[in-house]
Amino acid sequence: MRRIFQAKYLWCYKPTPFLPVLYTLLTLSVGFFPLHGQVRKKPEVPDIINEPYYPEWKAPEAQETTDSDKASERMLLQACRLLASGDTLGFERSYAAALSEAGKEGDFTRIFQEAELIFTPWERVKWDELASPAERAEFFRIFWKVRDPDPISFQNERLVNYYIQLLDKGLLSVPGGMAWIKSQMQAGVFTDPLPAFHHDYYGADFRSSDGRLEVEFYQSAPVGAAPQEKGPEAAFAFYDSSWVELARDSTTSRKITTDKDTLWFATHKIFSDSGKFYYVLRMDIPGHRAVKRNIIRLKSYPENELSLSGIILGTPSSPGDQAHSRRGVEILPKPSLIFTSGETIMVYFEIYGLKKDSEGSRSFREYVTVSLVKYQEMDRSSSFSGNIEELISWDGNLLNSLTIAFDRHPLEPSGPVAEHFIIDTKELVPGHYRLFLQVTDNSNNEEQEVTWYFNLIRRDSK
Repeated sequence: MRRIFQAKYLWCYKPTPFLPVLYTLLTLSVGFFPLHGQVRKKPEVPDIINEPYYPEWKAPEAQETTDSDKASERMLLQACRLLASGDTLGFERSYAAALSEAGKEGDFTRIFQEAELIFTPWERVKWDELASPAERAEFFRIFWKVRDPDPISFQNERLVNYYIQLLDKGLLSVPGGMAWIKSQMQAGVFTDPLPAFHHDYYGADFRSSDGRLEVEFYQSAPVGAAPQEKGPEAAFAFYDSSWVELARDSTTSRKITTDKDTLWFATHKIFSDSGKFYYVLRMDIPGHRAVKRNIIRLKSYPENELSLSGIILGTPSSPGDQAHSRRGVEILPKPSLIFTSGETIMVYFEIYGLKKDSEGSRSFREYVTVSLVKYQEMDRSSSFSGNIEELISWDGNLLNSLTIAFDRHPLEPSGPVAEHFIIDTKELVPGHYRLFLQVTDNSNNEEQEVTWYFNLIRRDSK
Protein backbone atom coordinates (compact mmCIF):
# COMPACT_ATOMS: atom_id res chain seq x y z
CA MET A 1 0.00 0.00 0.00
CA ARG A 2 1.06 3.57 -0.51
CA ARG A 3 0.99 6.57 1.65
CA ILE A 4 -0.58 9.85 2.40
CA PHE A 5 0.71 12.13 5.04
CA GLN A 6 -0.94 14.77 7.11
CA ALA A 7 0.09 16.22 10.36
CA LYS A 8 -1.25 17.79 13.42
CA TYR A 9 -0.71 16.07 16.72
CA LEU A 10 0.38 12.55 17.57
CA TRP A 11 -2.41 10.30 18.82
CA CYS A 12 -5.03 12.99 18.39
CA TYR A 13 -6.70 14.78 15.58
CA LYS A 14 -8.15 17.98 16.90
CA PRO A 15 -6.11 20.62 18.75
CA THR A 16 -7.83 21.41 22.02
CA PRO A 17 -6.76 23.31 25.13
CA PHE A 18 -5.79 20.19 27.06
CA LEU A 19 -3.45 18.92 24.32
CA PRO A 20 0.29 19.56 24.16
CA VAL A 21 1.52 23.04 23.33
CA LEU A 22 1.51 24.26 19.74
CA TYR A 23 5.12 23.66 19.01
CA THR A 24 5.30 19.98 19.90
CA LEU A 25 6.95 18.36 16.90
CA LEU A 26 5.41 15.06 16.14
CA THR A 27 6.23 11.93 14.29
CA LEU A 28 4.88 11.65 10.79
CA SER A 29 4.96 8.41 8.90
CA VAL A 30 5.89 8.14 5.30
CA GLY A 31 2.50 8.79 4.15
CA PHE A 32 0.23 7.47 6.72
CA PHE A 33 -0.03 4.10 5.12
CA PRO A 34 3.44 3.05 3.98
CA LEU A 35 4.28 0.21 1.65
CA HIS A 36 4.93 -3.34 2.77
CA GLY A 37 3.00 -3.00 6.03
CA GLN A 38 5.65 -0.92 7.77
CA VAL A 39 4.87 0.23 11.28
CA ARG A 40 6.11 3.63 12.29
CA LYS A 41 7.12 4.30 15.86
CA LYS A 42 7.36 7.44 17.89
CA PRO A 43 10.96 8.69 17.85
CA GLU A 44 12.97 8.12 20.98
CA VAL A 45 14.19 11.68 20.88
CA PRO A 46 11.80 14.62 21.13
CA ASP A 47 11.98 16.90 18.12
CA ILE A 48 10.57 19.92 19.90
CA ILE A 49 10.91 20.79 23.53
CA ASN A 50 7.78 21.79 25.39
CA GLU A 51 8.75 21.32 29.03
CA PRO A 52 11.78 22.95 30.63
CA TYR A 53 14.40 20.94 32.44
CA TYR A 54 16.31 22.61 35.23
CA PRO A 55 19.46 20.66 36.09
CA GLU A 56 21.21 20.89 39.38
CA TRP A 57 23.02 24.18 39.07
CA LYS A 58 25.97 25.26 41.09
CA ALA A 59 26.92 28.76 40.06
CA PRO A 60 30.60 29.53 39.78
CA GLU A 61 31.83 32.52 41.66
CA ALA A 62 30.88 35.70 39.91
CA GLN A 63 33.79 37.34 38.22
CA GLU A 64 34.30 40.41 36.18
CA THR A 65 35.41 39.82 32.64
CA THR A 66 37.17 42.18 30.36
CA ASP A 67 37.84 41.87 26.67
CA SER A 68 38.44 38.20 26.02
CA ASP A 69 41.17 36.81 23.85
CA LYS A 70 38.63 34.38 22.46
CA ALA A 71 36.78 35.48 19.36
CA SER A 72 33.69 33.48 20.34
CA GLU A 73 33.34 35.32 23.65
CA ARG A 74 33.91 38.68 22.00
CA MET A 75 31.19 37.90 19.44
CA LEU A 76 28.84 36.72 22.18
CA LEU A 77 29.43 39.93 24.13
CA GLN A 78 28.81 41.95 20.98
CA ALA A 79 25.58 40.02 20.40
CA CYS A 80 24.32 40.92 23.86
CA ARG A 81 25.26 44.56 23.43
CA LEU A 82 23.30 44.66 20.18
CA LEU A 83 20.32 43.02 21.86
CA ALA A 84 20.43 45.53 24.69
CA SER A 85 20.30 48.31 22.10
CA GLY A 86 17.24 46.76 20.48
CA ASP A 87 19.00 45.35 17.40
CA THR A 88 17.57 41.81 17.40
CA LEU A 89 18.77 40.99 13.88
CA GLY A 90 22.28 42.11 14.74
CA PHE A 91 22.10 39.98 17.89
CA GLU A 92 21.23 36.85 15.89
CA ARG A 93 23.99 37.46 13.37
CA SER A 94 26.55 37.93 16.14
CA TYR A 95 25.29 34.90 18.05
CA ALA A 96 25.67 32.77 14.91
CA ALA A 97 29.18 34.15 14.48
CA ALA A 98 29.95 33.26 18.11
CA LEU A 99 28.87 29.67 17.47
CA SER A 100 31.08 29.53 14.40
CA GLU A 101 34.08 30.86 16.30
CA ALA A 102 33.46 28.52 19.23
CA GLY A 103 33.51 25.65 16.75
CA LYS A 104 36.93 26.75 15.54
CA GLU A 105 38.26 27.26 19.07
CA GLY A 106 36.66 24.16 20.55
CA ASP A 107 35.41 26.09 23.58
CA PHE A 108 31.66 26.41 24.17
CA THR A 109 31.88 27.16 27.90
CA ARG A 110 29.85 30.35 28.04
CA ILE A 111 27.41 29.43 25.30
CA PHE A 112 26.76 26.17 27.13
CA GLN A 113 26.35 27.80 30.55
CA GLU A 114 23.80 30.25 29.23
CA ALA A 115 21.69 27.63 27.48
CA GLU A 116 22.00 24.61 29.80
CA LEU A 117 19.14 25.76 32.00
CA ILE A 118 16.63 24.83 29.30
CA PHE A 119 18.29 21.61 28.19
CA THR A 120 16.10 18.53 28.28
CA PRO A 121 17.53 15.43 29.99
CA TRP A 122 18.15 13.89 26.59
CA GLU A 123 19.96 17.01 25.35
CA ARG A 124 22.18 17.02 28.43
CA VAL A 125 23.20 13.42 27.78
CA LYS A 126 23.65 14.09 24.08
CA TRP A 127 25.89 17.07 24.76
CA ASP A 128 28.25 14.96 26.85
CA GLU A 129 28.46 12.41 24.05
CA LEU A 130 29.56 14.92 21.40
CA ALA A 131 33.24 14.58 20.62
CA SER A 132 34.13 17.30 18.13
CA PRO A 133 33.68 21.11 18.14
CA ALA A 134 31.86 20.86 14.80
CA GLU A 135 29.30 18.51 16.36
CA ARG A 136 28.78 20.86 19.28
CA ALA A 137 28.30 23.86 17.02
CA GLU A 138 25.74 21.87 15.03
CA PHE A 139 24.06 20.85 18.28
CA PHE A 140 23.42 24.47 19.24
CA ARG A 141 22.23 25.41 15.78
CA ILE A 142 19.60 22.65 15.95
CA PHE A 143 18.93 23.36 19.66
CA TRP A 144 17.60 26.82 18.82
CA LYS A 145 16.06 25.89 15.47
CA VAL A 146 13.66 23.33 16.93
CA ARG A 147 12.53 25.88 19.51
CA ASP A 148 11.84 28.56 16.91
CA PRO A 149 8.07 29.17 16.80
CA ASP A 150 8.28 30.07 13.09
CA PRO A 151 11.30 28.51 11.33
CA ILE A 152 10.23 30.06 8.02
CA SER A 153 10.64 33.62 9.32
CA PHE A 154 13.97 35.41 9.30
CA GLN A 155 14.08 35.68 13.11
CA ASN A 156 14.25 33.09 15.88
CA GLU A 157 11.92 34.62 18.46
CA ARG A 158 12.70 31.94 21.02
CA LEU A 159 16.43 32.68 20.99
CA VAL A 160 15.81 36.42 21.18
CA ASN A 161 13.23 36.03 23.95
CA TYR A 162 15.55 33.85 26.03
CA TYR A 163 18.43 36.31 25.93
CA ILE A 164 16.12 39.24 26.62
CA GLN A 165 15.09 37.43 29.80
CA LEU A 166 18.74 36.94 30.71
CA LEU A 167 19.31 40.65 30.24
CA ASP A 168 16.16 41.65 32.14
CA LYS A 169 17.15 39.47 35.08
CA GLY A 170 20.58 41.07 35.19
CA LEU A 171 22.37 37.86 34.39
CA LEU A 172 24.28 39.44 31.55
CA SER A 173 26.30 42.58 32.11
CA VAL A 174 26.18 44.94 29.12
CA PRO A 175 28.42 46.80 28.54
CA GLY A 176 31.46 45.92 30.67
CA GLY A 177 31.78 42.20 30.04
CA MET A 178 29.72 39.07 30.48
CA ALA A 179 28.86 38.08 34.02
CA TRP A 180 28.56 34.43 34.93
CA ILE A 181 25.06 33.11 35.37
CA LYS A 182 24.53 33.50 39.11
CA SER A 183 21.45 31.42 39.70
CA GLN A 184 19.02 29.09 38.10
CA MET A 185 16.77 31.08 35.79
CA GLN A 186 13.22 29.88 35.41
CA ALA A 187 12.93 30.86 31.77
CA GLY A 188 12.32 27.49 30.21
CA VAL A 189 8.73 28.04 29.11
CA PHE A 190 8.39 30.26 26.09
CA THR A 191 5.21 32.30 25.85
CA ASP A 192 4.58 33.17 22.25
CA PRO A 193 3.44 36.80 21.91
CA LEU A 194 1.06 35.72 19.14
CA PRO A 195 -1.92 33.46 19.87
CA ALA A 196 -1.96 30.20 17.94
CA PHE A 197 -4.27 29.77 14.99
CA HIS A 198 -4.96 26.16 14.04
CA HIS A 199 -5.39 26.01 10.31
CA ASP A 200 -5.83 22.84 8.25
CA TYR A 201 -3.33 21.09 6.04
CA TYR A 202 -2.24 17.74 4.66
CA GLY A 203 -0.01 16.45 1.89
CA ALA A 204 0.53 13.65 -0.58
CA ASP A 205 3.51 12.40 -2.53
CA PHE A 206 3.74 11.26 -6.14
CA ARG A 207 6.39 9.91 -8.46
CA SER A 208 7.90 12.55 -10.70
CA SER A 209 8.91 11.99 -14.31
CA ASP A 210 12.59 11.61 -13.31
CA GLY A 211 11.83 9.00 -10.65
CA ARG A 212 12.19 11.35 -7.70
CA LEU A 213 9.42 12.20 -5.26
CA GLU A 214 7.01 15.02 -5.98
CA VAL A 215 5.61 16.27 -2.69
CA GLU A 216 2.49 18.43 -2.51
CA PHE A 217 0.98 20.16 0.51
CA TYR A 218 -2.41 21.84 0.78
CA GLN A 219 -3.37 24.30 3.52
CA SER A 220 -6.45 26.41 4.19
CA ALA A 221 -8.00 28.83 6.66
CA PRO A 222 -11.47 30.41 6.88
CA VAL A 223 -11.74 33.70 5.03
CA GLY A 224 -13.09 35.21 8.24
CA ALA A 225 -9.70 34.68 9.89
CA ALA A 226 -8.13 37.08 7.38
CA PRO A 227 -10.93 39.35 6.10
CA GLN A 228 -8.99 41.11 3.40
CA GLU A 229 -9.27 41.57 -0.33
CA LYS A 230 -6.01 39.86 -1.13
CA GLY A 231 -5.36 36.36 0.17
CA PRO A 232 -2.79 35.92 2.95
CA GLU A 233 0.69 34.82 2.00
CA ALA A 234 1.36 31.12 2.49
CA ALA A 235 4.70 29.35 2.66
CA PHE A 236 6.15 25.87 2.86
CA ALA A 237 9.77 25.03 3.76
CA PHE A 238 11.58 21.70 3.62
CA TYR A 239 14.59 20.84 5.82
CA ASP A 240 17.02 17.96 6.12
CA SER A 241 17.37 15.97 9.34
CA SER A 242 19.64 18.64 10.86
CA TRP A 243 17.26 21.51 10.00
CA VAL A 244 19.23 22.85 7.05
CA GLU A 245 16.74 24.32 4.60
CA LEU A 246 16.55 22.43 1.30
CA ALA A 247 13.60 24.02 -0.47
CA ARG A 248 10.96 26.68 -0.01
CA ASP A 249 7.74 27.48 -1.82
CA SER A 250 5.74 30.66 -1.21
CA THR A 251 2.48 31.76 -2.78
CA THR A 252 -0.52 34.02 -2.24
CA SER A 253 -3.52 32.00 -1.09
CA ARG A 254 -6.66 32.15 -3.20
CA LYS A 255 -10.31 32.19 -2.21
CA ILE A 256 -12.38 29.08 -2.81
CA THR A 257 -15.96 28.24 -1.90
CA THR A 258 -16.92 24.76 -0.74
CA ASP A 259 -20.28 23.26 0.14
CA LYS A 260 -20.20 24.88 3.56
CA ASP A 261 -17.29 27.31 3.80
CA THR A 262 -15.38 30.03 2.04
CA LEU A 263 -11.66 29.46 2.51
CA TRP A 264 -8.25 30.87 1.76
CA PHE A 265 -6.45 27.99 0.07
CA ALA A 266 -2.84 27.41 -0.99
CA THR A 267 -0.91 24.57 -2.62
CA HIS A 268 2.83 23.93 -2.48
CA LYS A 269 5.10 21.59 -4.40
CA ILE A 270 8.71 20.51 -4.03
CA PHE A 271 10.84 17.65 -5.37
CA SER A 272 12.84 15.42 -3.09
CA ASP A 273 14.81 12.21 -2.73
CA SER A 274 13.94 9.62 -0.11
CA GLY A 275 14.92 10.10 3.53
CA LYS A 276 13.92 11.79 6.75
CA PHE A 277 13.03 15.48 6.59
CA TYR A 278 11.35 18.25 8.53
CA TYR A 279 8.80 20.58 7.03
CA VAL A 280 7.05 23.78 8.10
CA LEU A 281 3.88 25.39 6.74
CA ARG A 282 2.69 28.90 7.48
CA MET A 283 -0.20 31.21 6.61
CA ASP A 284 -0.02 34.91 7.43
CA ILE A 285 -3.13 35.24 9.59
CA PRO A 286 -3.24 38.80 11.06
CA GLY A 287 -2.47 38.89 14.76
CA HIS A 288 -1.96 35.12 15.00
CA ARG A 289 0.66 32.44 14.58
CA ALA A 290 -0.51 29.94 11.97
CA VAL A 291 2.52 27.65 11.75
CA LYS A 292 2.59 23.86 11.49
CA ARG A 293 5.64 21.63 11.38
CA ASN A 294 6.43 17.96 11.49
CA ILE A 295 8.68 15.11 10.42
CA ILE A 296 8.28 13.24 7.18
CA ARG A 297 10.02 10.08 6.08
CA LEU A 298 9.86 9.63 2.33
CA LYS A 299 10.43 6.36 0.55
CA SER A 300 11.13 5.98 -3.16
CA TYR A 301 8.67 4.30 -5.47
CA PRO A 302 9.76 0.87 -6.71
CA GLU A 303 10.80 0.40 -10.31
CA ASN A 304 8.60 -1.77 -12.53
CA GLU A 305 6.21 -2.69 -9.73
CA LEU A 306 2.61 -1.77 -9.16
CA SER A 307 2.38 1.09 -6.66
CA LEU A 308 -0.08 3.78 -5.63
CA SER A 309 0.62 7.44 -4.96
CA GLY A 310 -0.69 9.52 -2.13
CA ILE A 311 -4.40 10.34 -2.25
CA ILE A 312 -6.01 13.74 -2.65
CA LEU A 313 -9.43 14.00 -1.04
CA GLY A 314 -11.49 16.97 -2.13
CA THR A 315 -14.47 18.07 -4.16
CA PRO A 316 -15.04 18.42 -7.91
CA SER A 317 -14.29 21.85 -9.30
CA SER A 318 -16.97 24.15 -10.69
CA PRO A 319 -16.68 26.64 -13.55
CA GLY A 320 -14.67 29.63 -12.38
CA ASP A 321 -12.93 27.75 -9.55
CA GLN A 322 -9.18 28.08 -9.30
CA ALA A 323 -8.88 24.33 -8.88
CA HIS A 324 -5.74 22.28 -8.33
CA SER A 325 -4.75 20.32 -11.41
CA ARG A 326 -2.75 17.10 -11.78
CA ARG A 327 -2.34 15.35 -15.11
CA GLY A 328 -5.33 17.20 -16.52
CA VAL A 329 -7.64 16.35 -13.62
CA GLU A 330 -9.02 19.29 -11.64
CA ILE A 331 -9.89 18.92 -7.96
CA LEU A 332 -10.34 21.17 -4.93
CA PRO A 333 -8.36 19.46 -2.13
CA LYS A 334 -9.97 19.72 1.30
CA PRO A 335 -7.23 20.11 3.93
CA SER A 336 -9.68 19.67 6.81
CA LEU A 337 -10.85 16.28 5.49
CA ILE A 338 -14.31 17.23 6.76
CA PHE A 339 -17.25 16.98 4.38
CA THR A 340 -20.93 17.75 4.91
CA SER A 341 -23.63 15.19 4.38
CA GLY A 342 -24.71 15.23 0.76
CA GLU A 343 -21.47 16.77 -0.45
CA THR A 344 -19.75 15.00 -3.33
CA ILE A 345 -16.29 13.72 -2.42
CA MET A 346 -13.72 13.42 -5.16
CA VAL A 347 -10.81 10.99 -4.79
CA TYR A 348 -7.64 11.35 -6.86
CA PHE A 349 -4.51 9.19 -6.93
CA GLU A 350 -1.99 7.86 -9.42
CA ILE A 351 -1.10 4.31 -10.38
CA TYR A 352 2.46 3.39 -11.35
CA GLY A 353 3.89 0.20 -12.85
CA LEU A 354 0.72 -1.02 -14.58
CA LYS A 355 1.69 -3.78 -17.02
CA LYS A 356 0.35 -4.73 -20.48
CA ASP A 357 -1.46 -8.01 -20.99
CA SER A 358 -0.84 -10.52 -23.80
CA GLU A 359 -2.85 -8.35 -26.17
CA GLY A 360 -0.77 -5.26 -25.41
CA SER A 361 -3.44 -3.38 -23.44
CA ARG A 362 -3.53 -2.26 -19.82
CA SER A 363 -6.41 -2.58 -17.37
CA PHE A 364 -7.04 -2.81 -13.67
CA ARG A 365 -9.85 -3.63 -11.26
CA GLU A 366 -10.59 -1.15 -8.51
CA TYR A 367 -12.33 -2.06 -5.28
CA VAL A 368 -13.44 0.74 -2.94
CA THR A 369 -15.07 0.42 0.48
CA VAL A 370 -16.23 3.35 2.61
CA SER A 371 -17.20 2.27 6.12
CA LEU A 372 -18.14 3.97 9.37
CA VAL A 373 -15.62 3.39 12.16
CA LYS A 374 -15.41 4.24 15.82
CA TYR A 375 -12.99 6.97 16.78
CA GLN A 376 -10.95 4.45 18.79
CA GLU A 377 -10.48 2.28 15.70
CA MET A 378 -8.73 5.02 13.75
CA ASP A 379 -4.96 4.89 13.57
CA ARG A 380 -4.51 8.36 14.97
CA SER A 381 -0.76 8.05 15.46
CA SER A 382 0.00 7.67 11.79
CA SER A 383 -3.01 7.93 9.59
CA PHE A 384 -5.48 10.59 10.48
CA SER A 385 -5.85 14.13 11.67
CA GLY A 386 -7.76 17.24 10.86
CA ASN A 387 -10.09 19.59 12.65
CA ILE A 388 -12.77 17.11 13.58
CA GLU A 389 -16.08 17.98 15.16
CA GLU A 390 -17.74 15.69 17.66
CA LEU A 391 -20.73 14.41 15.78
CA ILE A 392 -24.35 13.79 16.71
CA SER A 393 -25.81 10.58 15.28
CA TRP A 394 -28.77 10.91 13.00
CA ASP A 395 -31.97 8.97 13.31
CA GLY A 396 -33.35 7.26 10.25
CA ASN A 397 -32.48 4.57 7.81
CA LEU A 398 -29.15 5.90 6.56
CA LEU A 399 -26.22 3.76 5.45
CA ASN A 400 -22.96 3.38 7.33
CA SER A 401 -20.98 1.90 4.45
CA LEU A 402 -20.85 1.58 0.69
CA THR A 403 -18.83 -0.48 -1.76
CA ILE A 404 -17.80 0.30 -5.32
CA ALA A 405 -16.06 -2.07 -7.73
CA PHE A 406 -15.23 -1.39 -11.37
CA ASP A 407 -12.74 -2.10 -14.14
CA ARG A 408 -10.66 0.58 -15.85
CA HIS A 409 -8.90 0.58 -19.22
CA PRO A 410 -6.45 3.52 -19.33
CA LEU A 411 -6.22 5.34 -22.64
CA GLU A 412 -2.49 5.92 -22.18
CA PRO A 413 -0.44 3.00 -23.52
CA SER A 414 2.25 3.47 -20.83
CA GLY A 415 3.27 5.60 -17.87
CA PRO A 416 1.35 6.74 -14.78
CA VAL A 417 -2.43 6.51 -14.69
CA ALA A 418 -4.34 9.44 -13.20
CA GLU A 419 -7.27 7.77 -11.47
CA HIS A 420 -10.22 9.58 -9.93
CA PHE A 421 -13.79 8.86 -8.89
CA ILE A 422 -16.52 10.39 -6.76
CA ILE A 423 -18.31 9.28 -3.60
CA ASP A 424 -21.96 10.26 -3.14
CA THR A 425 -22.49 10.91 0.58
CA LYS A 426 -26.23 11.63 0.50
CA GLU A 427 -27.14 8.24 2.00
CA LEU A 428 -24.31 8.07 4.55
CA VAL A 429 -24.83 8.72 8.25
CA PRO A 430 -22.48 11.40 9.71
CA GLY A 431 -19.37 10.07 11.41
CA HIS A 432 -15.76 9.01 11.00
CA TYR A 433 -15.14 6.99 7.85
CA ARG A 434 -12.45 4.68 6.59
CA LEU A 435 -11.73 4.70 2.86
CA PHE A 436 -10.19 1.40 1.72
CA LEU A 437 -8.95 1.29 -1.84
CA GLN A 438 -7.50 -1.74 -3.63
CA VAL A 439 -6.11 -1.86 -7.17
CA THR A 440 -5.41 -5.12 -9.03
CA ASP A 441 -3.40 -5.23 -12.25
CA ASN A 442 -5.45 -7.47 -14.55
CA SER A 443 -2.37 -8.56 -16.49
CA ASN A 444 -0.68 -10.35 -13.57
CA ASN A 445 -3.07 -10.01 -10.56
CA GLU A 446 -0.55 -7.87 -8.68
CA GLU A 447 -2.32 -5.87 -5.95
CA GLN A 448 -1.75 -2.72 -3.97
CA GLU A 449 -4.02 -1.09 -1.41
CA VAL A 450 -4.29 2.01 0.72
CA THR A 451 -6.45 3.14 3.61
CA TRP A 452 -7.38 6.69 4.43
CA TYR A 453 -9.87 8.48 6.68
CA PHE A 454 -12.28 11.39 6.41
CA ASN A 455 -15.21 12.80 8.35
CA LEU A 456 -18.79 13.50 7.44
CA ILE A 457 -20.83 15.99 9.46
CA ARG A 458 -24.48 16.87 9.34
CA ARG A 459 -25.28 19.86 7.19
CA ASP A 460 -26.56 22.03 10.03
CA SER A 461 -23.41 21.49 12.17
CA LYS A 462 -21.57 24.66 13.07
